[in-house]
Amino acid sequence: MKSISLLAASLCLLASAARADWPQFMGSDRSGVSAESVALADSFPGGDPKRVWMVEVGAGLAGPAVSRGKVIVFHRVGDDAVAAALDAATGKAQWEFRYPTDYQDSFGFDPGPRAVPTIGESEVVLWGAEGMVHCLEFETGKLRWKVDAVAEFGSEQGFFGRACPPLIAGGLVIAEVGGPDATVVAFDRQTGAVKWKALRGEAGYAAPVLAKVGGKPTAIFFTRAGFAGVDPASGEVLWDVPFRAQMHASVNAAAPATCPATARFSPPATRWAARFGR
Repeated sequence: MKSISLLAASLCLLASAARADWPQFMGSDRSGVSAESVALADSFPGGDPKRVWMVEVGAGLAGPAVSRGKVIVFHRVGDDAVAAALDAATGKAQWEFRYPTDYQDSFGFDPGPRAVPTIGESEVVLWGAEGMVHCLEFETGKLRWKVDAVAEFGSEQGFFGRACPPLIAGGLVIAEVGGPDATVVAFDRQTGAVKWKALRGEAGYAAPVLAKVGGKPTAIFFTRAGFAGVDPASGEVLWDVPFRAQMHASVNAAAPATCPATARFSPPATRWAARFGR
């Protein structure tokens, strides 16, 4: 076990009803930009910030997600992957969900989960390093549905386990599972039923993002093979551009940076084809 102080003074600011939530990796729109207009302090008169609370967690590389007064943490204790909801003000556990995991890192690194939980209006979606997708009720932690992406889609572990945080788009949960049957799969938010599959091949390590490309809603994925834009409603592949290092021992890991929704620009495939003659 390891102790973690979540810099509770700052965390409580994020979780407060008067402040913006941080419900998924890199914030509400995955841009890394807070909607808050409050200036950050450059000093702390009277000494360091007071630690409000601290909890012990197990193995893992997944950061917390914060929404409506709850902090969702995802880690590993023994042979269990554990998701827990903590009160943002006190650190007190509100619920806990466990499932067995047999993940072993190929390089002997951390055996815990990698993907930050994604919080929706009524659910929390987990993507485990071993290849399990779980959708839980946000208020209670009760299991809504689960999918074994290894058994269903041939999800591949890759170098460092499965790490891309799922997207929630409309009535869908979209996960980059990575496998010969499908790179990206969309599930019904309520039932877990498969709604569409897109692309084939290994996943990357970059968080997928939602944006408007040429005025069209697009889910953008930086897979092991390159950049791809997919219609989040239908799964139609709008563009797919190869982009990766030549050496085998490499990964694509930087989350795509998006322009404002009002920006007008051509899909990357169009621009790159013109530039490189593809």
